[in-house]
Amino acid sequence: MKIKKVLKTLIVKLYAKESEIKRVQDFYCKYTGFRSLAACPKQTGLEIWLCEAIKEYLYENRLLGLYYFEKNSPPQKYMREYILKKFSQIKADSYILEVGPGENSLFPVEQYKNWYAVDKYFDGSVIKFKGLDWAENKYPPQKIFLGSFEDLDKVLEPKGLSGRFDMVVASHSYEHVFKPIESLKQANKMLVRGGIICLFVPDAYTDDPSTKDPTHTLYITKGMMQEFFQYAGGFKDISIEPFRPNADLVITAIKE
Repeated sequence: MKIKKVLKTLIVKLYAKESEIKRVQDFYCKYTGFRSLAACPKQTGLEIWLCEAIKEYLYENRLLGLYYFEKNSPPQKYMREYILKKFSQIKADSYILEVGPGENSLFPVEQYKNWYAVDKYFDGSVIKFKGLDWAENKYPPQKIFLGSFEDLDKVLEPKGLSGRFDMVVASHSYEHVFKPIESLKQANKMLVRGGIICLFVPDAYTDDPSTKDPTHTLYITKGMMQEFFQYAGGFKDISIEPFRPNADLVITAIKE
């Protein structure tokens, strides 16, 4: 496998022009169709062997994929940086609801005193997902509750938290819901007026197998999310853009 990667890198260095590398990179970053290797020659005009070699080169150099920011590192800190740069109103004392924090929350609970979470796999002290114990005793029990996107109001209204949040955020949990429009409506109920929803989800067009999972119920495109927001209502300033190229999208909107 290592020799194969070295050979592909050598092929790129020997045969690929900068303009050809750019064409393949643009295909995997911007093409709004399934970005399979078979589609690459038609969209770029290059031979399939060169498409394959350039793609390998782009991944090795972290210009595409899940390790775009840092190799073998959780992306949550980069997601948080994105949020704080785009929404300067989010501060350490902001009310933040994270849905499905899993092993790594976007906002560290020790730094954000009004951070709360809901996770449908939470079991008192641990998140049980895919047969594994995640984040055992990591989150204060008064800050995280058993529940899902579809029933946020039912979970948080009795606790006096419904309608109090400045942000509802989720990293790779929205694609697990069974009621995507109801989930947006529930998030809207949690927010103050002008509050922010921010979702990180897999890019439906990627052919990267690491973004596929049998527990996913949705593979999301820009048009799909625009339609979900239209039917959910109550949001404005909807933004849908790539986060990690050929890996995931970041979706934001403001409660009207």
